[in-house]
Amino acid sequence: MKKKLPVHGMLIISMLLCTALGNAQNRLIKSRPMGTITKEELAKTYGPLVQYSIEMYKVWYQTKGSNGLTDTASGLVVFPIVQNQSFPLLCYQHGTVDGPLDVPSNRAGGWELAGVAAALGYVATAQDYLGLGESRGFHPYVHAATEASSGVDLLYATRELAAIRKVSLNGQLFLTGYSQGGHASMALHRELELNYTKDLPVTAAAHLSGPYSISGETFKRLLSDEPYYYVGYTAWVILSYNQMYKIYDKIDKILKQPYADMALRFYRNEIGQFDLNKQLVDTLTRKYGKPISRLMIQDSVLENLKKSPNHPLLKAMRDNDVYNWTPKAPTRIFYCKADDQVTYRNSILADSVMHVLGAKDLLSADVRSDANHGQCVEPAVLQTIFFFASVRSRITSVRDLPQLPIKMYPNPAHEQTRLEGLPSQGEVILSNIQGQIIYRSKVNNSWMDISLQGLSTGLYTLQVLSGKGAWQGKLLVQ
Repeated sequence: MKKKLPVHGMLIISMLLCTALGNAQNRLIKSRPMGTITKEELAKTYGPLVQYSIEMYKVWYQTKGSNGLTDTASGLVVFPIVQNQSFPLLCYQHGTVDGPLDVPSNRAGGWELAGVAAALGYVATAQDYLGLGESRGFHPYVHAATEASSGVDLLYATRELAAIRKVSLNGQLFLTGYSQGGHASMALHRELELNYTKDLPVTAAAHLSGPYSISGETFKRLLSDEPYYYVGYTAWVILSYNQMYKIYDKIDKILKQPYADMALRFYRNEIGQFDLNKQLVDTLTRKYGKPISRLMIQDSVLENLKKSPNHPLLKAMRDNDVYNWTPKAPTRIFYCKADDQVTYRNSILADSVMHVLGAKDLLSADVRSDANHGQCVEPAVLQTIFFFASVRSRITSVRDLPQLPIKMYPNPAHEQTRLEGLPSQGEVILSNIQGQIIYRSKVNNSWMDISLQGLSTGLYTLQVLSGKGAWQGKLLVQ
């Protein structure tokens, strides 16, 4: 006869089980509706890509804070409004924002790309990051570990919210992010493939214009004599790593005055990132004729950084490099060679190292060579949309968008090719095999002749987008 467990013993086991389950899954604290946007309203801004109306929720969720203790973080979750369908998750990581309120959960801070993803048929998430939104403390800027951990916990919270709302998820997971978000999405991708392959397997990822090499390319920028009009990023990185790694007890041991006081005002949330950057640029320009990052740094620190590869600040930078690993899921790294904020060499380095380490389905692409950081967003996002759609359809045998019955001829072609069966409203995009957009045009007729003069021999992609559906074909130019 089995001996009965004492009541207090059962309670202890019950509590342990609940704790274990909570650690594995339960993250959602609460949610609040943030409104809906109709398909028609979205189409006015984002054009023929839009397929669904969307509804938005601000979520509060449990995660580990930058101090290692349990914290409440916030983010945005966006659902497509449609019945009886199952959707993949898409995690979007936003770029650098102005401050704690300039975040996706407040429908700011680049939330729009999460909205576009939902309008395409994904359940989209966008975390605010630690120290922003509802989270306490100072934001640990480009800190890979917390970008990843808070991203993982938002994915769990989103699953819970989807279950509450009776929205079906199909088990697929797509990751992307731009600028700082490119660093964050790469960090999250690495964390998921290292530790969550059974519970949160990555279907595909596209990392866009991110500073993946903090100790390499970012450090070179720090020491460069070239003017840099975004020195506020440099100050934020120093503040972040000094906080997380406890390098110096005072920031003026790293930064000269008056730059240290400007940085401290930002740290205390008295000014935003944009004001900080303007003050730093203006002050450096008045004193030296141009804004050079290293001129903000104490001379003794610069000397030590050059002499010692094990300087604590350099070790902190190396700890936050996010390219030295091997992605298993199909991965794209999109960038623009003329990027004036995040050098494209981050992407080239990541691509080369990952290939050396054995990455199989990995491609980097300069999507528009003459685009600066702001101009690179649109072509990078467009290529991400098509990449995710191709992976999604390949896995599920179901296209993301209704397929248009378009004919293309001749193919192969030399001087021009014709598209027939075009929708009444839409857009045609011609890209090379590297993903660079060569030509784009609005649809004005049911047919269109596309000139191929000046194009090199090779394979190209033609894409048509409209509110009625999409089409993609390969074109061989001879």
